[in-house]
Amino acid sequence: MTDAQRVAHVSYSAFSDLLGCGKYFQLKRLLGLPERPAWWNIGGRAVHQATEAYDRQLYAVQQS
Repeated sequence: MTDAQRVAHVSYSAFSDLLGCGKYFQLKRLLGLPERPAWWNIGGRAVHQATEAYDRQLYAVQQS
């Protein structure tokens, strides 16, 4: 039995990965190899955390 026959459901993102690059699909979905985080993901997370902290502090001051 092949890997394709074992899959009962394929998500949209998995199908998109498969259509985009078969090797990427194999490495990510079938072999489960980890990806290196991209710098924009790290930077984006930092910005979101900083703005959330600011918003929470601003909300706390307004509630006082």
